[in-house]
Amino acid sequence: MKQRIVTGALAGALFLLLLVVGGQSYNVLLLLLALIGFYEYVRLNGFRPLHPAGLVGYAGMLFFSASLGEDGTRHADGRVCRMDSDVPAARGDRREQERDDA
Repeated sequence: MKQRIVTGALAGALFLLLLVVGGQSYNVLLLLLALIGFYEYVRLNGFRPLHPAGLVGYAGMLFFSASLGEDGTRHADGRVCRMDSDVPAARGDRREQERDDA
């Protein structure tokens, strides 16, 4: 039990550190956590980790994570989505954006 508490505290500290650092290091951490979670999901359903269905899932996660921008967001057409306050759409002012697009 003591080992679990120490491991959890260290993992939590690493997570918070990478959260503060941000950028690609945080994206890599999230990808690693997603892959570990999917590995557990595959095993829970009784498949071997290298089962073809599992491999498709791993590949899908890698493809999805590779398509994300540095801040973790991307539009379907490939443009990176930023929610800055100086962008009219982020403030909810659609008319100003439509006027700029025209």
